[in-house]
Amino acid sequence: MNVYGERIRAAWTRLKPDEVAEMLDPEEFFRAKGEQVEEEIVNRAQELADREPQEPDYLREVKRLQTWRTEAESIVMRERLDEWLPPELEQPGL
Repeated sequence: MNVYGERIRAAWTRLKPDEVAEMLDPEEFFRAKGEQVEEEIVNRAQELADREPQEPDYLREVKRLQTWRTEAESIVMRERLDEWLPPELEQPGL
């Protein structure tokens, strides 16, 4: 399970413990969710990075791509948690 699956599992376990307890295979469920999120993050980061020209300097380009990756991670995790968790359960800092 990747880091996103772990983060999703932590949020669900805290906010929907009964639902997690009823899952037949929570490990597989959160592994799949994590992979889905990771793929979305990669795609979103590329979309964001494509909006501006590449940097000729290697280190600046790495920084630019990392910045967009971090932004994409924040956007996608927020979108998915909003989708998967009812608003009354959401808490700041997830």
